[in-house]
Amino acid sequence: MDRKTKLCFLLGIVILIIFNTIFFTAGGERSASSWVSYIFIHISFLLVAATPFFMKKCSKDTVFGISIYKISVAYFFAEIVIGLLFMLLQQDSINASLVTQVVLAGVYAIILISHMILTEKNTSDDKEEE
Repeated sequence: MDRKTKLCFLLGIVILIIFNTIFFTAGGERSASSWVSYIFIHISFLLVAATPFFMKKCSKDTVFGISIYKISVAYFFAEIVIGLLFMLLQQDSINASLVTQVVLAGVYAIILISHMILTEKNTSDDKEEE
């Protein structure tokens, strides 16, 4: 693991510590929708951390100037906003929270997989030209 990767990992750990400290010390009891949001926020964070494993080892890792990493970070920030909104609403029912966040995760997965397919196609097209 190189120095940059270690520093990025350390930054992620600090962010998780801050988020979890605030989550568990602020407020009182948590509603069911808060726990769903808590889980989805952590999943989105883990997906950002796992993004380098999705990326190919080539310079042509972008489609229309958008990298896989940017897609994952955008999903993470969208999940933070939506997750915090549901945490503030404190709904007892998980239906709205779960449906919204599963749809958001599904859209992320569709965009990510489509991007990976296009990246793979571009890479194989470049190899054929050589």
